[in-house]
Amino acid sequence: MDVLKPSRTNLSANLLDLEVKSLYLTAANSGAGTTTCSLALAKTLSETYSQKVVLIDGSTEPTSLTHKLGLQDQPGFFDCLTSNRLDIKTLAFPYLDGETFHFVPAGILDKPKFCSGVLPGTTTECLGQLVQEYDFILYDAPSVYAECSHPTLAAGFGGAILVINNNDTRKDVVFSVQDLFHQINVNVVGTMFNRRRYYVPSWLYRLI
Repeated sequence: MDVLKPSRTNLSANLLDLEVKSLYLTAANSGAGTTTCSLALAKTLSETYSQKVVLIDGSTEPTSLTHKLGLQDQPGFFDCLTSNRLDIKTLAFPYLDGETFHFVPAGILDKPKFCSGVLPGTTTECLGQLVQEYDFILYDAPSVYAECSHPTLAAGFGGAILVINNNDTRKDVVFSVQDLFHQINVNVVGTMFNRRRYYVPSWLYRLI
């Protein structure tokens, strides 16, 4: 999957000033472009700012990066959460030829074992294996209200980024996600605005 750019963001530069190094990227609704924004942020941080970045896929859906890359039968992040015998560092590899950031597939999700034993602390422990290797850990999560979503995992990350889709994401849904994250002690560090439409020429916006 090629790396595209979101409509507009200056978030990557701002992240360098924060102490948050593990980020959970999600959206309030499906189709908002979380994967597009995750890839773009990984590329910008690694190429423009020379940061060592790893992107973790958090979806087992057929539309996920893991499936598009043909890695659905390979061990990955969910396997590390449910087994202490796997070292997640050994599962990271360059995303595609020519890209400077690394990628970890979702893995094979054992739903009964996952639902009964995975807590935010387990996520933090698993991510801790990557901290010494990478400057930033990005997690491409399903939308919060998707069937395959596990938003409680967000509490194991340093912060969350909410992707907002122009003219599609409703304010009340965004506020409900913020309330949910507040309840489970997730720090929302910023947003990414995707598919922005310019109703007047974009250069005019810069003069306002």
